[in-house]
Amino acid sequence: MSKIKFITFVVIMFGVIWLVFLWLFRNVQNEDIINTNELPSDSEVVRSPRVDQAAFMKIPTSNDRAASISDPRLLATTEDIGSGLYSITSLENETTTTFGIVFNENNGSFAIGLEVEPIAQTRLDAEVHLMQILKISEKELCLLNVFVGVPDRVNSFLSGRNLGVSFCPGAVPLE
Repeated sequence: MSKIKFITFVVIMFGVIWLVFLWLFRNVQNEDIINTNELPSDSEVVRSPRVDQAAFMKIPTSNDRAASISDPRLLATTEDIGSGLYSITSLENETTTTFGIVFNENNGSFAIGLEVEPIAQTRLDAEVHLMQILKISEKELCLLNVFVGVPDRVNSFLSGRNLGVSFCPGAVPLE
């Protein structure tokens, strides 16, 4: 019986991640793919001093600059799921996770799928996890392009919306 629950959980999790990306990246065209050679120079980069240079990658930010973050593709738990998408919270490695995080290297964005109630706590847990693995601060996370969503089966009222990062401007307040 527990095997069936696990398999169901895995299928649902992949389905949620796939739906989030279909919704989030439905308008991405080849011309929208970021050319890292066109990103701002190092003098314009928001850089966290806590991370070794060799593990950095530059990604575009919401304020048309670039941020240097710890490369999420290099994590032991990261799984390449194709088309430039990387599951940071791989189901095979983290079966107790209450959220899923996917990185899109094509545009440097992150999508977080919240899988359980209470949504406010799950969102906070996902935010802390993302800041830890990227080795960035709250202020730096607010500069990144992050979609936070919840599937209809978890919360039909909040599904289909970008809830945002809780401590960043424009986030949907949750109780």
